[in-house]
Amino acid sequence: MLLFRSDPFGGTHELLPCGLLGGDLVKLFRKSNSKYYWYDFTVRGERYRGSTKETNEMRAHKAAALKLAAAIKGSDPLDRKPPTLREYSKDFLQWVATGRLEADSRRYYRNGWRLLNQTKIAGMCMDQIGRRDREAHVSRFGLERQQRSPDAAKDVYESKGGQADH
Repeated sequence: MLLFRSDPFGGTHELLPCGLLGGDLVKLFRKSNSKYYWYDFTVRGERYRGSTKETNEMRAHKAAALKLAAAIKGSDPLDRKPPTLREYSKDFLQWVATGRLEADSRRYYRNGWRLLNQTKIAGMCMDQIGRRDREAHVSRFGLERQQRSPDAAKDVYESKGGQADH
C-alpha cells in the first residue's frame, strides 16, 4: 500500500511503506568506494546492513524501507519454523486465484494441489521434502517424467476402463 503526503508547493510525495520519509529507523548512506546507497538498521537487537542496489536516493529510501519491513516481518521467533506444504498452500492457492494465469493453468494447479493434499507429503515441513518424497508421489499418481505420446495417453485411459474415441 502506498501513501502520499502533500507538498507545500502543491505537489504530492509518495510515503515509504514504513510511513517515514528517511526517518530515524533506517540510516541511509553512501560508501566512498560504491555508487550505491547502503542501509543500516537494527530490529530487536539484530543489526542489518547492506546495499540497496540503488543510485537514486528516493529509490534507495524505498528499498531500505522494504528491507526494514521484511526484517520486522521475519523476526518473529514464532515464525522461524518452516511451514508445511499444507500451510504454504494457502499462499500458493491465493497466487493461483489472483495471478496472471490461463484458465487451464489455474485448473491444473488446483487439481495438482487437490491430489497432493491427500498425501502425507502435504503435512511435511517444506525444508524436509526431498527428492525421494517427490518421486514417490509422482510415481503414485502415474506421472512419469518422460513425455507421453497422444497414443500412449489414450492407451493409459483405455486401460483404466475408459473408452477413447478412434
